[in-house]
Amino acid sequence: MPKNLFQWYATIHYSTCEACLRRHGDIFERDSDMPPLHKECRCHILEIDSSESEYYREKSERMREKALSELDRRRSWKEAVTLVATDFARSEELFRQTFQIDVYLEEIEQLCIAQQEWLAAHAEQRTGLSKLFVRAYRIKFNLDKYQTLAQGMRVTQEQHGIERIRKLFA
Repeated sequence: MPKNLFQWYATIHYSTCEACLRRHGDIFERDSDMPPLHKECRCHILEIDSSESEYYREKSERMREKALSELDRRRSWKEAVTLVATDFARSEELFRQTFQIDVYLEEIEQLCIAQQEWLAAHAEQRTGLSKLFVRAYRIKFNLDKYQTLAQGMRVTQEQHGIERIRKLFA
């Protein structure tokens, strides 16, 4: 009789904790830690039959790549935010790199709070960032992971995000 295994699923999102992202795709037996790992944990598990373990191991590798990409994106985003006022060109370059993975409206809002004074004093850079983020937000909804959303929902979310970005940088 095949032994049942479990696969860990974390939501790939800016607010998912690093510990959960690092488990994304893990295949384990029942005696391991099970979600939720903490109060805000949004992880879940999928029971898999060990006879299909090869398929799920391959899937696990793809899942881990996505999770590690998100962790890399976060590091680059954090560095970009800290460099906005001191090395704007490098900051823009890092922001562009993060857009290859995803862009989150909530992080743009946090950036505007963290760099509020600097942005107010540097209109040209503020305008440049606004255009950069609007462009990235438009492209975001063409990513494969957003194609499962209904067209109307995608358009509405995209428009809302673009309007919000424009207001943040106005």
